[in-house]
Amino acid sequence: MALPNEDLFQLIRALTPSEKRYFKLFVQRQVEDRHTLYMQIFDLIDRMKDGYDEALLKKKLRSQAAIRQLPQIKPYLFDLIMKSMRLYRSEKDVVSEVFDLIQDELFYTEKGLREQRIKAIRRAKAIAYKYDLMYLLVALIRRERVYAMKFPDEDPFLHLAELHNEEAWVFDRLTNETLLGEVFYGLHALHIKDPTLREEIALQAFDQNLRKVAAQTLDDQKTFLEKFYWLRVQALQSKVSRDYVRYYAFSKQLISLFIDYPQHRMNVMGNYMDALANHLGAGHVIGNYDDYPQILSLLSEIQPETLKDRHTVDTSIFHYRMLWYMNTGQLHRTTEIMEALTQLQETYGEMLSGSGLITDQFNLAVMLFFNEQFTEALQYLDNVLVKRSPVKVELQHAARLLQLLVHYELHNTQYFESVYRSHVRTMKQSGKYRDFEQLLCATLRKLCNAPVAERKPILQELFDSSLQLKRNSQQRLSLIDEVLSWCTARTEGIPLSQTARMRWD
Repeated sequence: MALPNEDLFQLIRALTPSEKRYFKLFVQRQVEDRHTLYMQIFDLIDRMKDGYDEALLKKKLRSQAAIRQLPQIKPYLFDLIMKSMRLYRSEKDVVSEVFDLIQDELFYTEKGLREQRIKAIRRAKAIAYKYDLMYLLVALIRRERVYAMKFPDEDPFLHLAELHNEEAWVFDRLTNETLLGEVFYGLHALHIKDPTLREEIALQAFDQNLRKVAAQTLDDQKTFLEKFYWLRVQALQSKVSRDYVRYYAFSKQLISLFIDYPQHRMNVMGNYMDALANHLGAGHVIGNYDDYPQILSLLSEIQPETLKDRHTVDTSIFHYRMLWYMNTGQLHRTTEIMEALTQLQETYGEMLSGSGLITDQFNLAVMLFFNEQFTEALQYLDNVLVKRSPVKVELQHAARLLQLLVHYELHNTQYFESVYRSHVRTMKQSGKYRDFEQLLCATLRKLCNAPVAERKPILQELFDSSLQLKRNSQQRLSLIDEVLSWCTARTEGIPLSQTARMRWD
């Protein structure tokens, strides 16, 4: 079967710089003369930015002989890359390293090389302990026991007793890892199905094991995986119960766990990235940004190997850096944030999720609004509103209200009326034209028609009525805090930036 051209292009483009270097070294170790041509084709495809271009490839090759060989070379090149990647990953995989040592031990056994045999077993055990590979330790301890039976030392019974105790300890770890893993993955699956984890759903199947885990402490956990599962269970339960202070504490302990066990960061890098991002998110919810410089620095130190992971890291850094600046009064950094967003869009293009991009553009618009860069804020609000995202309906609703404020600030009086009618119609159709929305829209329209000298009491009335609505409402009202801050700035004659961090409880 012919290889689709796009498959080879996507494979080459997906390789990290270190993987490409390894592939080239792998090819250099081969002896076939044609590998020079394979590398030439590899490099030409690697330089293509907008998709596979067969015509351009043939033009660059020039040689008619090379062009005729292309149908055979492309599938061979694809297989050559995959062969090198299998070797590349096996050299990096600690599990493969343990299995290789087991094979070595079997070879030494056949050859009667006793010293090399026991050294291979103990080297494998050292790796297994370092990476908490409990399931492999069972086999390794049993192999060591066979060796101890055949070649007893001065006190074989003592050695065998030590191995039996070691095996029992490993099985205890495996049993507890299984218990904690079952509880964590069970709760996580239920959380996906029902984010509130209602008691009647969550506790029927897991009540007994949940109680066992609840009776344990972090000090009871001995391996990385035990500690990891236990902390994830505590963090998830805290998040579901909206105890974000507790969630913040457990997310911080998860990061400390990865710092104590650096060998596990790359094995479960997604979990390490999640731990960092979750701690930033929890800090944002409780308004604690003390750890942001350190955690953002740790995020930036991650060196992902895949484009997907690089995208996750870079977007997380951007998102939380912007929230940090917004909520700590660093509005002078708006230019830095705008440039960073442009760079993200140029680097990742369609990989940026619609809902995530909308959130970041809206937050940037709010940041620009409080920095009184109204024209730039309007551009991002236009981008937010043009996207179709049912996930972000409430956010786009807030964007409509903020857009009216921006048009008022820009004195777009004539255009304001058109936008006003459009947004009011949309809010009525969606059932979101409620008391606060009616109050804000009517007041803005009134302000547009009022002389400057008469606007202060109108703004004060908007402030008083909005604050009353906020105190009486049982749910969060979109943009109400921003409106209260705006009213304060305009009635007191101070810059908007001075009111950005005010809280209205």
